Amino acid sequence: METKDIKKKIQLALDAVEKLDEPYKLETYKIILSKSLGFSTYSSEENTEKNNETTTEELDLNQDIKKLTELCKISSRELFDVLKIENDEVILKKILTGTEAEQQIIGSQLILLGYEFALGIPEVESGMLKGVLKKSNITDRSRNFAQHMRNRKDLFNLSSTKSNQNLYSLTANKGRNSAIELLAKLAQGEEI
Repeated sequence: METKDIKKKIQLALDAVEKLDEPYKLETYKIILSKSLGFSTYSSEENTEKNNETTTEELDLNQDIKKLTELCKISSRELFDVLKIENDEVILKKILTGTEAEQQIIGSQLILLGYEFALGIPEVESGMLKGVLKKSNITDRSRNFAQHMRNRKDLFNLSSTKSNQNLYSLTANKGRNSAIELLAKLAQGEEI
């Protein structure tokens, strides 16, 4: 790899993390740079193309996270204190109080908000949503998850796939606005 190519990749990585807060800025920079400079069995033309795609994905993720933090008026550090976003999953890190139904509703709002803004996934299948809720320590012991979600049509849109899998998303106004408020409160240390 030529020096000018290395300098270009360094500059791309620096540009990608420019508006992130520490410690995420340094860690994200390291990841982007190491991926773009990594060794591979591909020819160098194929390798450069593959690395540019990875860098573009990282840039898109950073822009989406930036948009979410601006909406919530919080820093990226505060966002990552509430939500863990990796491997195409959004997991709630904060413990919620309240009944099982309240935890499921609030947890679902926050997780759907993360999927929509940070990962660009506007609808999430019920099985996937229940899985990340479980990873977020929100259970469905009463097996009433679907009913709880149907009871809150003001917050959630429900549609189904051809295989009869339910898809959930936030309603455009109340659902999304409520989730943004909840995320901002949790990021600022309030208990919900």
